[in-house]
Amino acid sequence: MHMPFRYKDAGSQWPIFKIVLLYALLGGVWILISDKAVALLISDPMVRVQISILKGWAYVALTSLFLYILIARFWRQAVEVSQRQLNTLGLLEAIAEKTTEAIYAKDDQGRYIFFNKAGSVFVGQDVEKVIGQDDYAFFPAEQAEELKAH
Repeated sequence: MHMPFRYKDAGSQWPIFKIVLLYALLGGVWILISDKAVALLISDPMVRVQISILKGWAYVALTSLFLYILIARFWRQAVEVSQRQLNTLGLLEAIAEKTTEAIYAKDDQGRYIFFNKAGSVFVGQDVEKVIGQDDYAFFPAEQAEELKAH
């Protein structure tokens, strides 16, 4: 069941919501004030229309620039986080490959998603053959059930 949006449920979405709300508020104020200013300053209807068109294009250009800056900043941060994660994963993989202990990770279905060389020696299979398999592929059923329980 989908619950309605609430502040306490929003978590990291709240700053985004505030930016969008601020954008809508400023956009509405800009339209109202600039339309009133044009109407007070310009009496010729044709010139008023031309100025309104230019005003609209200026608004689109400025908000597009603002959006570009926001996306570029987000993108840079996302790339930096991804690079840190890759460096961390590389370090963990290097540690796992240098140890003599079996190190592995499984997904929610119990299939191996990571298996180091020491683990492959233990089960007598190449790492590539272990990835994607579960305990039943390498151990007797009773032992596989015990491993699955842990």
